[in-house]
Amino acid sequence: MKTGPLPIQPLLAQRIAFACAGLVVVIALVVLSGRTAVGAAIFGTLGLALFALLVWGGIRLRRLEHEKTELGENYGALLDTAPGGILVSDDKGRIVTANSRAEQMFGYGPGELAGLSIEALVPESARARHAKLHTGFIQHPAHRRMGIGPESPLHARRKDGSEFTASISLGPRRTARGLRVTAVIHDVTASVQRETEI
Repeated sequence: MKTGPLPIQPLLAQRIAFACAGLVVVIALVVLSGRTAVGAAIFGTLGLALFALLVWGGIRLRRLEHEKTELGENYGALLDTAPGGILVSDDKGRIVTANSRAEQMFGYGPGELAGLSIEALVPESARARHAKLHTGFIQHPAHRRMGIGPESPLHARRKDGSEFTASISLGPRRTARGLRVTAVIHDVTASVQRETEI
């Protein structure tokens, strides 16, 4: 799963740039100090302090990478143990992440949903209307439940073109990468059929 809250690479680049700049300053000051013993001692101490800071940054960076990996594994496990299908999409309607239950529900293999438009999961007869609703939702994101009860059926489309009745809950959240929408989906075909038979 390609998620993670910690920007590791920019942090590493920042540390390296800082260390290089500091090293250049220390070397320049030692040269400018006239190579006196006091000047060399002062700037040598500064050089050691800078080196220690760089080592500390490297250790901290390794810890952050470990925490990011662990967090990503826990996030993936949480999604995959959820009883419903979970899709996370961006503001353009592209699926960023899908749990295994969503893949099974829609008939896709592992990783096949990532990168698809959510429109691929909407029956063709409802796509134009859904596109307008999606645009409105992105402009005014809010938690929303849809397809609850037999009087408001909502249909979803599987990879093979077959359809099922679904209930969907949407939850928007703002991230550093823009708006993300989490959809929790349940196949309620059987329960809707039971309710209509009564």
